[in-house]
Amino acid sequence: MRSTTTYYPRTHNLKESVLRYLAAFVLFSLVVIPFWNRGPVFLARPESYGRAMVIKGADANHRLDRRGIARLHQYVTQELRPAFNPITILYQHLRYRYHPEAYELVVGAGEIPEADDLLPATREFAIYQSGDVVFLRIEPIGFNRVLVSKKSVREVEDMLAPYILD
Repeated sequence: MRSTTTYYPRTHNLKESVLRYLAAFVLFSLVVIPFWNRGPVFLARPESYGRAMVIKGADANHRLDRRGIARLHQYVTQELRPAFNPITILYQHLRYRYHPEAYELVVGAGEIPEADDLLPATREFAIYQSGDVVFLRIEPIGFNRVLVSKKSVREVEDMLAPYILD
């Protein structure tokens, strides 16, 4: 004989359902966020960046020469490593989004457009460093990374100081 009873999933316990979804989200975040932030940093060759400037720090509003751009490029691509703590990664993304002035050092580099080209720079990057954590913004793709440095803000400022133009 066939049963006429229809099975309905247990949905009356809202608190339990919310906790299950929250646990799944946290577990997903702990796995996916560090995976998304991993891998080497790829930037265009240092020769393609025609200008760089210290935006915030001890040498604020000063430009870097070509050797300074190459040294900054080397620092980003070879000396920084990805952060794997998902809480740090999320915090740095929120900090950059809502409170970027809190970073101690900000240095940016960009391409100089051709004279006949009226478009803005097509490639640029900026580092936002506070302590040993670096937030790297890469444009125009908008791919941001959270990296960890062995150098403090003061050591990075000292590293770039010989390349200040004005």
